[in-house]
Amino acid sequence: MRLRTQLLGLGLIVLILPWGGCQYIRQMEQFLREAQAATTQAAAQATARVVADAVHLSSTYSENGDVIYAHRLKRNIVLDGYTNDWEDLLPWSTPISGNSKQLAATDERFLYVLLQVTDDNILYQRTLSDKLEQSDHINLVFEDDTGTRKRIAIASPAPGWVIGQDITQSNDETIPYTEEELAMLPDDPELALPNREARVRGEWQESEVGYTVELRLPLDWIGSRLGIEVIDVDRRDATAVQTTPESAGLATLILPQASLSQELNDIKPDGMRVWVLNPQGYVLARAGRLEDNRPEDVEAIAGYWLSWLYRLLLNETSDDPVNRPSTIPQLLGPEIDAAINAKPGFHWWRTGNQNRAIVSATYPIELNNSHVGIIVAEQAASSIALLTNKAMTRLLGLTLLIMLIIFAATLGFATYLTLRIRRLRNAAENAITADGRISEQLPLSSAKDELGDLARSYSALLGNLRDYTEYLRTLASKLSHELRTPLAVLQSSLDNLSDDSLPPDAKTYTERAREGAARLNNILNAMSEATRMEQAIGNAEPEAFELRNVVAGCAEGYKDVYKNKQFEIKLCDDTCSMTGVPDLIAQMLDKLVDNAADFAPDGGTISIALYCDDNEAILSVANQGPPLPDHMQGRLFDSMVSLREEKDERPHLGLGLYIVRLIAEFHGGHVEAENIEDKKGVIFNAIMKRVAPLQ
Repeated sequence: MRLRTQLLGLGLIVLILPWGGCQYIRQMEQFLREAQAATTQAAAQATARVVADAVHLSSTYSENGDVIYAHRLKRNIVLDGYTNDWEDLLPWSTPISGNSKQLAATDERFLYVLLQVTDDNILYQRTLSDKLEQSDHINLVFEDDTGTRKRIAIASPAPGWVIGQDITQSNDETIPYTEEELAMLPDDPELALPNREARVRGEWQESEVGYTVELRLPLDWIGSRLGIEVIDVDRRDATAVQTTPESAGLATLILPQASLSQELNDIKPDGMRVWVLNPQGYVLARAGRLEDNRPEDVEAIAGYWLSWLYRLLLNETSDDPVNRPSTIPQLLGPEIDAAINAKPGFHWWRTGNQNRAIVSATYPIELNNSHVGIIVAEQAASSIALLTNKAMTRLLGLTLLIMLIIFAATLGFATYLTLRIRRLRNAAENAITADGRISEQLPLSSAKDELGDLARSYSALLGNLRDYTEYLRTLASKLSHELRTPLAVLQSSLDNLSDDSLPPDAKTYTERAREGAARLNNILNAMSEATRMEQAIGNAEPEAFELRNVVAGCAEGYKDVYKNKQFEIKLCDDTCSMTGVPDLIAQMLDKLVDNAADFAPDGGTISIALYCDDNEAILSVANQGPPLPDHMQGRLFDSMVSLREEKDERPHLGLGLYIVRLIAEFHGGHVEAENIEDKKGVIFNAIMKRVAPLQ
């Protein structure tokens, strides 16, 4: 892991501070919520006591669970067989038969029923002689105020106005139409209905998936129990109904109570919304609205991003927004479930405005030890939101500012420290060249910290290494200088001995000593050659010359020197002018050819080639012979490296190719060696700039 990453990770410890502050604010908010929940639940309990004597609540309980909820109308319904007047209530439609749906609504006098029936083949009652069982129709089953159960059938000969038929008892009596009814019906005597019930009337219209029926029934006639049958005669297996006439109980008709809503509006606490539900959670009355009286909120204080962070860290309310319009038929939620079981409860919700929490408290309504209803009191947590928002905003604002400063300082320091370490690393990598020379001093040597101490230690180490390297580089010349005097004394003594008469055995030893002194002298000359070459290169002055002529002249001379070798000369066709030192080029070529001659077999071929382009000149020498070992290709041009195994009279200290490298580098290039593809020889390439850089 990088140092900067470690420092940034260490800086994350400061997150403990905002975490601790958030925990404190969370506990404060929880305390305030509990206090407001208790207040709201107390208001629900007080309201429950006031409305407990509303005995009409007990009639809304459905023992078998079947309910038809009639929504309170805000505008008049026009019986035309279309759903335009029902748009705001359509989401609360309930299924009755297959994909068919029913919806009920009420005003002060009538109950309106909308039936959306799915039927792919509508069979109308074409004539009076057609029995109901032979046509698609709708049955309404209800109990009047006397407890008498009635069955009203709705059938139609065609789309249009319909009137109910009383089929409670079999009776073929035909009741004449009134003038008003005749004006509504087609002028066809065959359509006279027996036992008609004019109090049930409506409109039958076809739809894309079947037909739609709008009906109107007097409230004071149908009572509190109602059942609806949809009869599809060509699909009798699909006659699933809300409640069948033969069943023990009908669906309970639940009607909102305007008088109770007015009573709630008079007694409810300010700023609360209060609901009265039946024991199953269906809405009977509603009063008030949730008021958002906060003087400021999270967005006004710090913007959307801080609001989002506030909700993420603090708000523990449910993620399900409570959107309870006035047309909702039934309330759901954990607090409602508790009240259905005759227990008080409360729950926190969010509204569509996600920054505002709502506490919903419930309390059961008891009458004569019976559970007859539920009170729901809702209140927006304005004061809690204001206090927690302010505290959270200040905490987050201060924390974010401190965090930004700490992160910026840590990142800046980590970056500065990384740059210093990287500079020291790069300088250490570049301080020693490939040939072991110390090229530069290290930075940061004047710094007063640990990095400065490290840089000074490295600088001292490099200084000692430079001195030692310089000592090794000059060791050959020093040894050559120191050994030449005793060697000269030895040679002169041997020469003097040769002038005197010596025994035959002594002459043999004297000759061997003279040969050894000569070999030692050659070794000293070879040792000092590299030093002289470096000095010569350092003092050389570049000049313009024709490289092709230099190579051609040297190549012709090699044919006379190495008579047991074959030479192949290939030079560029055009001239190859160059800026450099021609004598050094000749010495470099001498070393390459001499090296090639040592390894090439007798009669072998040595190839000399010159290639030129606009920027570079490539001088190549190739010879037949053994290939280069893989481990030596990178060290071949170092000092004191030799691959020769056979010994001859000439000393080989591994300085020839080292001198070749020095000359190539002087001319702005480099030298490389590689095996020929068939591995039957080696090729050396000296690649030089045609304009040599100034040394």
